[in-house]
Amino acid sequence: MLKLTTILKENYFRDVLDNPTNRRLLNIIAKNNDLSNIRYNKSNPFLRQMSPIKRFIKDSLFIVDPMKIAELLWIIFLNGDIDYLKDELNTFTDFQVYEVYYYTEMEEEEEDREVDCSDCDGYGQKTEECEMCNGTGEEEDEDEEGVPIMVDCVDCTGTGEVDNDCDECAGGGYETEEYIYYEVEEWRAVYLSKDKNITMPPTISYPYKRIRIKEIESREPIYFNEWVRSIPKEELILITEEFIDRLTEEHESYVEDESGKINSIESESMDELGLWGFLKHNLWEK
Repeated sequence: MLKLTTILKENYFRDVLDNPTNRRLLNIIAKNNDLSNIRYNKSNPFLRQMSPIKRFIKDSLFIVDPMKIAELLWIIFLNGDIDYLKDELNTFTDFQVYEVYYYTEMEEEEEDREVDCSDCDGYGQKTEECEMCNGTGEEEDEDEEGVPIMVDCVDCTGTGEVDNDCDECAGGGYETEEYIYYEVEEWRAVYLSKDKNITMPPTISYPYKRIRIKEIESREPIYFNEWVRSIPKEELILITEEFIDRLTEEHESYVEDESGKINSIESESMDELGLWGFLKHNLWEK
């Protein structure tokens, strides 16, 4: 039986997907994992489905090169559950790549936060009239001969005022308040399709403008879910989906314009993008 270490030491050109090394590795993967339940659709990312396969490649085949892992996953994407030693290997790359950045629906959240105490403006103390001298800064004493005289108040050192802990915040300088904020998340989704002419919708970054009856008519950016639902399910395959950023504001109007809409979308053939560039940006181990 050929040892795994021997397979990994074999040297083949990386740009040739159908080679003995890949076939032997994929044969081991297929025998130890169920590749028959892969779903090719526009809602279940292929890369997410490959999570157990990636763990097997790293933990059992001891392959840590991210490009080699991506290469093996790509071949699995193209061929699924086949006999990788005997069957013809599909290396098809005539796909159109659709990269979409979109915002999720706006959510309203309520939380507590610490703010400066409204009673002491965050200082934790308040300047008040000295109770010992009633604000005069002086108190009565006697000299050596017992004659009454006025001296600086010991408590306020003659100022007539003392700094006391704020009763409202107990000297902490802050208080808790409830506040509402509005949030949308930006996500990146990458689809493959054999259809190279899927309609590119107006987006936040690139709104459509067209001339009609000598007037410029602008179209509003389209909602992401609306665009996805408008395309037949067999025409889009979701490869990967990843969180990019979170936009949080206390003013609803600052995020409601982005809510649920496509920020930008780009379309490029895999031949133009290059297979290895596509793998690096979408099936690379992150």
